[in-house]
Amino acid sequence: MRFDNKAFAGLGPLDLAERTVERAGGFTQVLAPRDWTGTRVEAWLDWADELAADYPDASLVPESLGADGGVDPLLGGGPDRYARRAAARGLAAGLFDCEQDALAFRDGLFASLVHGLAAPAAVVALSPVLGAEDDLALAAHLADMRRARTAQAAVSARPRRLFISGWMRVPNCSMPIRKSSKVSMTPRRPGISASSSSRAATVA
Repeated sequence: MRFDNKAFAGLGPLDLAERTVERAGGFTQVLAPRDWTGTRVEAWLDWADELAADYPDASLVPESLGADGGVDPLLGGGPDRYARRAAARGLAAGLFDCEQDALAFRDGLFASLVHGLAAPAAVVALSPVLGAEDDLALAAHLADMRRARTAQAAVSARPRRLFISGWMRVPNCSMPIRKSSKVSMTPRRPGISASSSSRAATVA
């Protein structure tokens, strides 16, 4: 997968400042946007404390995306660690064509977070990167799901086909004996007799 973060080039730099934020354990110093409220900054720090740290094996990713790489200190390093982990796992799984694409993804995701364009949900630890056998098992599972959906759709459509076929075969309407261009027919329904606007028509 190729990734181009040109869309974030026009966002411009953030106005940052060292902020003193009160947390459960006392006061802490953190680098944060100057115009953010203390409550907002604290919420981001709480989110950062819960981030998963299941990075891929160091042999699968470059140092620039590793857990020990230099982390941007903004908001306690939370946005950078979140974006770095996502890019590292994607690169290890073969979702990016090269390291540069993974880094571009990391930069774009980081920018979207700190500029308020994206709001991440809670992050849970994932299983190790899938291998070839896992890929085959996943493909088989998805194929089974598709077959099940197709079968269910066919079962749901059958009553409609039977209804339409039965209505076309047995119209149950009155037919006039004489030819008339002013005759209207009303199909019979349960509990209702068939009727015709023509006096010469005979109810079947």
